[in-house]
Amino acid sequence: MNNFDIHTVETAETPAAKMLGDIEKAYGFIPNLYGIFAESPAALRAYMTMSKIFDESSFSATERQLIILVASRHNECDYCMAAHTVVAGMQKVPADVIEAIREDRPIGDSKLQVLRTFTIAVIEKRGWVSNDDISTFLAAGF
Repeated sequence: MNNFDIHTVETAETPAAKMLGDIEKAYGFIPNLYGIFAESPAALRAYMTMSKIFDESSFSATERQLIILVASRHNECDYCMAAHTVVAGMQKVPADVIEAIREDRPIGDSKLQVLRTFTIAVIEKRGWVSNDDISTFLAAGF
């Protein structure tokens, strides 16, 4: 298995070094995924752009973090769960929501539980969700 270098502001080439500096300012640290992507400034820029677009969606910060946490848990990525738990806390996601996802328990907020269920359906069905899945999602107010 190949190992990837995890770059820092000091080891990355320009323009990746500048992007990593911006990430460090925003989060207080550089998540490993960004450090790895810094090997290819285009890949790092693409990921950052995709993240920015997701942040501009109609989902609230809590809803966005829920989607990411649910995907991380469903894909059994322990590192992702840890990293996004920190980010979710930074974005003021209620602790009970984070813990419910981490412990695979139902979320007390019914709208967020529908989003969780829909996210899992999208992952498991690779985007080919049913009309019932969509109807339930829309009926919850999304």
